[in-house]
Amino acid sequence: MLFLPLYAFRDMYGLRQYMLLISMISTEFMAIGVIDKRYASHVLPIGGLFRLIVGGDWLIFVMATLWGCTAFIYILERFVRKKYKDVCEICICRRIWGTVLILAIAVLVYMTFDATRMGNGQQYGILKDYLLINDEWGTHRGYIWRIGIECYMKYSPLRKLFGSGPDTFGIVTQSYYREMIERYYEIFDSAHNEYLQYLITIGIVGLFSYLFLLVSSIIEMIKTSKREASVMSIVYAVSCYAAQAVVNIGVPIVFPVMFTLLVVGISAQNGMDKISE
Repeated sequence: MLFLPLYAFRDMYGLRQYMLLISMISTEFMAIGVIDKRYASHVLPIGGLFRLIVGGDWLIFVMATLWGCTAFIYILERFVRKKYKDVCEICICRRIWGTVLILAIAVLVYMTFDATRMGNGQQYGILKDYLLINDEWGTHRGYIWRIGIECYMKYSPLRKLFGSGPDTFGIVTQSYYREMIERYYEIFDSAHNEYLQYLITIGIVGLFSYLFLLVSSIIEMIKTSKREASVMSIVYAVSCYAAQAVVNIGVPIVFPVMFTLLVVGISAQNGMDKISE
């Protein structure tokens, strides 16, 4: 959602549709929050970051503002003279959004560094649990990542290149089983980070091969989207998968779908070349 405007804000239509989309999402969040409060004894409780979003009283003002902006854009597009309709085509909106996005990422990185390295996590209040990277972060993902990196650093140079073998994270971390059970009463047999999982199991060579395939395919699809705009939907779908893979692992029901989308997006270029011939 945060990166979608970099493509959608090319014209008034894209701006209008994006504002309508996030207005509807904010309304859904508001409805979920109301249901959670009113029927607390009948529904499963909401937790994590979603609780932070729907639990605030400010959400209703955000929702009202978004719908107001959406209505204004619809009116603007309908009544303003033709020459002003495509004001977004000069990329002002995308540049502004890109600048804000870069600043937001920089602030987030600083806050994470300040909370984790400088020990100032308490000053961020409820955000501390998300900014302080330690063993407990992300439902013990911090712990899993730490022991995974420790195991990788013990590898021989050859094993660092090619890894210990596919899906062997649980075998590599066997020496930590007792500690896992004593601390968390469970055993972790995956890194819960797709890239770290590949680094440990198929090494630097395997990880970089996968990243090269992913990045080069996305770049190729972005080029194709100049001739076929629908390909951008696949670009964003694959990019979303790549983003969530930082805190998850590839599962059989999802990973093949992602690769199918990847192939469809890449094949679009070949199909268009044949049509042009």
